[in-house]
Amino acid sequence: MEYLNSIIILAFVSAVFISVGVIAIFKETPMHFWAGSKVNSEKITNVKAYNKANCMMWISYGITFILAGFALPLFGEEIIKNIVTFLCTGGLIIMIFVYYIIYQKHIVK
Repeated sequence: MEYLNSIIILAFVSAVFISVGVIAIFKETPMHFWAGSKVNSEKITNVKAYNKANCMMWISYGITFILAGFALPLFGEEIIKNIVTFLCTGGLIIMIFVYYIIYQKHIVK
């Protein structure tokens, strides 16, 4: 009960990222990463594989927040705050690099 508010917030954040992943897997057109950008279907070799890779990226990111919620009672709120801060900043930078790899793998050359 001591960590209930933090666990609820982490679960909500996780649900948002996992939802983006689920949307990606069912999307008919290529999933975009950057806000306001569109990925042209003709530039992607296999839209389904591209969207699946995006799905896995977003779901993996969401799962890290679930894991932080499970670790909260074990490590305490101060350590988990530092981990979540890293997930929000460092994790986002990692996602940018992962998306770049996904895009380069699936772009028509």
